[in-house]
Amino acid sequence: MDPRRLCWSFLLFIVIWRWLTSAAKVQLFLHRWRNTARLALALQWYTLFFIGSGGILVWSAYELLSTYAVMDAGEIESNLRQIWASSNTTYATFDLFAEEVHIPMWLSRLNELGVCAAVLTFTLSARHVWHLVRTSAQKARASDYELARSTEWKPAARVNLVLLVISMPMVFSIMALRSSCSMWALMTGVSGHRGLPWVASAELEMGKCMSNLELASAFQYYTVLSFTQLCGSYLSSKLGVLEVIMKVSSDASVRTAAQNFKMSEYQRSSKFATFLAAYAFVFVGVIVSLLNFFTAEAAVDESYELIADKVDDNVRKTLKSVFLVITVLCVINMSIVTRMEAITEHLGNANMKFMGTRLLLIIAQVQSVVILAFTVGSPSYRFLSEHAEKLGLVEHVRAWEFSEYQALFVHTSLLSFESLLVVILNTLTWHLSQAHEDSLFLFGPDEARETFLPDIEKLLGGLKRPSGDYRALPGGEQ
Repeated sequence: MDPRRLCWSFLLFIVIWRWLTSAAKVQLFLHRWRNTARLALALQWYTLFFIGSGGILVWSAYELLSTYAVMDAGEIESNLRQIWASSNTTYATFDLFAEEVHIPMWLSRLNELGVCAAVLTFTLSARHVWHLVRTSAQKARASDYELARSTEWKPAARVNLVLLVISMPMVFSIMALRSSCSMWALMTGVSGHRGLPWVASAELEMGKCMSNLELASAFQYYTVLSFTQLCGSYLSSKLGVLEVIMKVSSDASVRTAAQNFKMSEYQRSSKFATFLAAYAFVFVGVIVSLLNFFTAEAAVDESYELIADKVDDNVRKTLKSVFLVITVLCVINMSIVTRMEAITEHLGNANMKFMGTRLLLIIAQVQSVVILAFTVGSPSYRFLSEHAEKLGLVEHVRAWEFSEYQALFVHTSLLSFESLLVVILNTLTWHLSQAHEDSLFLFGPDEARETFLPDIEKLLGGLKRPSGDYRALPGGEQ
């Protein structure tokens, strides 16, 4: 199977398996034999996810370092000369062609260091995830809830959402490495040396590069959705406090009203309305990713050309502009919501916890556009060329040799380091206090409402309650 399709298939499998293993019956089957608890751990989605991701990382690092990074200048020049001599490259001279795909020494070293950054990103992410999983398992064993004790390696519901947030920069880093391999193959002439004409080689490798980056973006949308669900669970459970307070009120009319109070409608509406921009971001983002994926695949597989042809360039440009605006709205939306007391009192500085995801949201959308603005032939380059004499930049403009291929290579190289910064930020910001852990590692049939039992104690303190404890009411301890 083609590498990029293997990565997409693997991610789809993980998403489906994660959904299936959220069911209690599936987890009970996996934990069926108590003396084989390690087997249950090995079959959890997060274990398979990191094993598969680690395999892709090793494979990508080996390909990059053993195939491309060891090539000397003479071998690369020989490949490029054969391509230029045998293909219609549209370049008048070989020197012009070589300048277009030249890999400067600084860029080569930057990309090679990116491999180290990717390995470190994977290690820190795996370490953080294992800490959360192990803590969840320990609390499950000590839980009063029998199902939790019987399925110890099933993460608590909220922990299951946090695991995706912690893993997101690792996926970006690995996919950036896969994209870099495609750029290496193109710019060293390896792809063309396999017998493909230059135009076909360029379309093939650029298609692979963009397809890998779209996969990283798709996982990012999945992560935003998960963080939204995490915050929504706290908002929903906060409304649950109101319901319980009403049901234990000393005022009979309030208790009667509570019987007709459809809390589920308020909880559902509040979660949807509060995170409307985030949901719009995920929805439009998935559409953009699918369109970009099919467009990129059309350069690799002719069977996708029909779909790509139906998607007009103007449609993609319009969607891209709309998506950029929605991205900004999503960032603002989450910045406001994560400052709400219902979230901060149980997640601490939730805004900082979303900071890593927010940074990659902005970087993924903006960085490549900014870098491409400095390429030869770009609008900014033409503007400088026209006004070079007035600005005193004639010599600098003439010496500028930054191509579109080099710009994309810089983008994929920088993503490895930016992903490392994000995973370090996640490690620091997701360090939870004991109080915050208590609201995260919860088990039971109604985890959301159980979170706020201490709040109910505080709010009901000193008040005369009707017969029967509030803990026996819906939302109380089971």
